[in-house]
Amino acid sequence: MAVTPDGAHVYVANQNDASVSVIATASNTVTATVPVGNFPVGVAVTPDGAHVYVANEKDHSVAVIATGSNTVTATVPVGNFPRAFGKFISSPGDTTPPVTTLAAQPGPLKGRTLTSAKATLTVSPGGLAFQAQCFNSFGLD
Repeated sequence: MAVTPDGAHVYVANQNDASVSVIATASNTVTATVPVGNFPVGVAVTPDGAHVYVANEKDHSVAVIATGSNTVTATVPVGNFPRAFGKFISSPGDTTPPVTTLAAQPGPLKGRTLTSAKATLTVSPGGLAFQAQCFNSFGLD
């Protein structure tokens, strides 16, 4: 998920619905649902708030959303299985703090084997923090 620089909107990837929800922070309501590619996972907002970039893991692409209309204006083919953006999209001289990405390591975890793990912490320009985690495990040790 990502927050616009003015803090007015949050963009949330809906992996199983191939869409991004736009939430107005003033009312905490979904104001738009934008169809993007298959299995969207990473979301980043440009410093000017004009565009949102969405990594579509299973389509091997990045969708570009114009925030003024909440429509996809481009879909860019990229390498296999793009995931998250490690920093806000930035330009030279930008002082926006980076998104911090934490990577948990696979291994035994209380009787289960952790085969993969992702954890991200996103801090908005206003200082709000959002954390998302995804873990896959199997079997008992």
